[in-house]
Amino acid sequence: MSRIKIHNLLIKKTGAFLLVILPLFFINVISSAEPSDQPIRKAAIFVENRAGQAFDDKVSVLEDFITSRITEKGFSVISREVVIDSLKNYNSEKAKSPDSEKLDTLLSNNTSALRLAQLMGVDYIIVTSITSFGTEKKSFKGYGVETVNIITNLRASYKIIEAVQGGTLVADTVKVSKSERFTERSQTENSDIINELLDEAAVKVAKSLAKKQIAPPPAGPELVEITITCGMQDLAQLPISIPDVRVDKDNRVIIEKNTLEIQMLDVTVELNGVVIGSAPGTFKVSPGLGRIRLSREGFKDWEKTVNLEITLIFYIGLKEMRN
Repeated sequence: MSRIKIHNLLIKKTGAFLLVILPLFFINVISSAEPSDQPIRKAAIFVENRAGQAFDDKVSVLEDFITSRITEKGFSVISREVVIDSLKNYNSEKAKSPDSEKLDTLLSNNTSALRLAQLMGVDYIIVTSITSFGTEKKSFKGYGVETVNIITNLRASYKIIEAVQGGTLVADTVKVSKSERFTERSQTENSDIINELLDEAAVKVAKSLAKKQIAPPPAGPELVEITITCGMQDLAQLPISIPDVRVDKDNRVIIEKNTLEIQMLDVTVELNGVVIGSAPGTFKVSPGLGRIRLSREGFKDWEKTVNLEITLIFYIGLKEMRN
């Protein structure tokens, strides 16, 4: 067979091969460019420090690291600052104090976590903690050389809570370490080691999260109705009332034996730190424990934790403030 025939045969076979391969290549490119069918999970993220006061200023750092990592895993994350702004009864400056009530205390209360998620419209709450931090020292002396190895360990844990019933869906703990070697003639000062460990921990948290099977949140509960009416109390906490004065059909003024309790208007009603209306009135709310606060100018606030059930009617007396 001549060289020309061999050349033409190779060209034909190459052309046939390209006709088969190129369509498959373009199909793969187009399919990879198409958006994923994986649903976007809306989540609020909280990061808490359990490793000591030295890490108080690293909470927001780890939050940013984790947010940037898990956003690639199909999560739409609401930042901690937005969450704090949505809570009128939660003081962000107070939360930074080591002696104040911590955010994990709020989240350990199912009422706070559930109500927060429902008010923000998220499906999940991601709670991440800087669990522990410590160092391990190993020394070696021999062959005329003294070597010291410092191993720094950091542990971080996370859990995902569904925002309807408050159950934990997945959880895990990751550990990251960094080793540094020192000798008499060689020493290294690394002021960025904590940030490096936090960044590595965020990567491991995102990888662990990607491997978990996260169930979709259950359907939300049916809303219940509560009716709130407010009266007035004197300093002895007795209801303030007025005489029941009526006019009969003969236009005679009659004072009944029973008295009429005074009903207050325009009382601000807050549920879990959010204003839902004014009393007297009827409100539709999610069932379960909730914190109700009633306030009106010139009267002391009334605030209680109540169990919101099928149908509740509250008649609450507000005490007048006196100078």
